[in-house]
Amino acid sequence: MIILLQREMDVTSIASAVGLAQSSVSQHLKKLRDARTVATRRLAQTIFYRIADDSAARLLTTALVVTARRQSA
Repeated sequence: MIILLQREMDVTSIASAVGLAQSSVSQHLKKLRDARTVATRRLAQTIFYRIADDSAARLLTTALVVTARRQSA
């Protein structure tokens, strides 16, 4: 999901970027969609995913900052 902070992506691109099977990524994205953490946009046959809104982006960014602080301590 971190890569979606940079830009919207389709499931194939996300799977390639994170090194997971497309089916696994699709299952995770469905859960994130159900939680309204990611939003989608369809272009013909392709569905693009993005962080749903500023609140979700801030939450993810905060989690990354906290994790980085704990790793450096």
